[in-house]
Amino acid sequence: MPRRIVVLARALLAARLSQGEWPVAPLVAQGSFAALLAWLARDGMDAWPWALCALSLSFALVALPLLGEFAPVVADDPAREWLEAQPVRPVEVRVARALAVMMLVWIVALAALLPLALLAPPSMDWTDQLLLLGAGLAQASFLAATLLAVHAWLGARAHGALVTLQTALLALVVVGGLVGVRHLGALRALEGPQGWLLSMPSAWFAHGWAANGSPWPALAALAAAAALLAFVSPGKPAHGGGGGVLDALLAPVKRLALATWVRRDERAGFAFTWEALPKERDFVLRTYPLLGIPLAFLWVGLREGDEDLRGGTIALLAFAPATYLPVLLSQVPGSRGHAARWIFDGAPCDHAPIEAGAHKAVCVRVLLPLFALLMGVALAVGEGAVGARLLPVAFLATCILARVLWGRAVLGLPLSVSPERVEAPLDMTGTMVALAFATTLLATASWALLSNWGALAACSALVFALRAMQRRDETTVKQS
Repeated sequence: MPRRIVVLARALLAARLSQGEWPVAPLVAQGSFAALLAWLARDGMDAWPWALCALSLSFALVALPLLGEFAPVVADDPAREWLEAQPVRPVEVRVARALAVMMLVWIVALAALLPLALLAPPSMDWTDQLLLLGAGLAQASFLAATLLAVHAWLGARAHGALVTLQTALLALVVVGGLVGVRHLGALRALEGPQGWLLSMPSAWFAHGWAANGSPWPALAALAAAAALLAFVSPGKPAHGGGGGVLDALLAPVKRLALATWVRRDERAGFAFTWEALPKERDFVLRTYPLLGIPLAFLWVGLREGDEDLRGGTIALLAFAPATYLPVLLSQVPGSRGHAARWIFDGAPCDHAPIEAGAHKAVCVRVLLPLFALLMGVALAVGEGAVGARLLPVAFLATCILARVLWGRAVLGLPLSVSPERVEAPLDMTGTMVALAFATTLLATASWALLSNWGALAACSALVFALRAMQRRDETTVKQS
């Protein structure tokens, strides 16, 4: 039996790696980020604070990909049919899958743990560094097992919960990178877990590592392995689900858009994108958590900035989604059901109306709820007047920018390409940097210059521009 388990585990591991689900670039980026923070924080750091810092950073950097694009590794089993065809027992399949998941999770964990251990303070010798690696791997196993338990407990509801958790975690990582470096003095003064630190899993593992001969990391790894065996199963791949309260709230807006904005020949692309895009888990996990970045900057700005500048912070937040449009739009063609693109290829119509309808669906189905959420944030911090003045302007400007960028950022018809093959025919980094600079200037000018009547005039001009773009699209379709 052990040999069959090892053969199955190796086959599953090779299949994951051969499909490119574990690209080298993200792991190198994680290792570089960890090495940079380690280089900044190592001076004057004792063993216990360093273990807490290293394991906390490792926890976040492992959780982000496991909640995001690597979530299928711990939640789904694309090799289910192949496994069922093998002459092996169900218990052997469970053990092999648990072993493969554990190995893959450790690969992600080592990307950050290795530089953190190698750049440890001089007070830690090589045995301490090896023990730190062991504690980090035990923590990663614990995290993967917890994620599997959440999937098993929540079922289909886990999708929304994990997206929310990933968004919050991404915001926390950004805040930690911005603010944490300024509080290294307090971290260096720590002598053990105390207060709210006791609630952090990284503090548990750091305490177990610091206690000489403590069995806690090893016991946690064994418990995680047992949990993996209990919850991992060759189930059908899960798909993200739209629907529910959000669809009910957007139903009137959808009818209004169909009646006033979406042309008759665009309705197929609009309806298809509206219904299918939110159900694509890869799209949701790769785009929705990006909201955590502007929210993190908002938190830092409101916590440490002048109260008189809160309106400016809301203005920056209002135009922040435009900066991430290249990432958002580039993911629209991705779909696990991309083999059904023959429906588009065989449709007796031009592709231009399908793309125009998809653009409008993205604006109403994705961008509009996002701006409504930002309005809620503005109300929560007492800047509702600024939000009501600037957010409609920012929403319309973002919709226009999305149409301008569509041909450069979207390579293919909506939901017609494998998520692993999604790419954008533009310089993503350069475009986002240019957008960040432009939107910052636009947000500052809008906050300083636009009165209520000025905002109304700006909205009217932007609506006129959207109408002009629609007439241009109609002319293009007629000429083709």
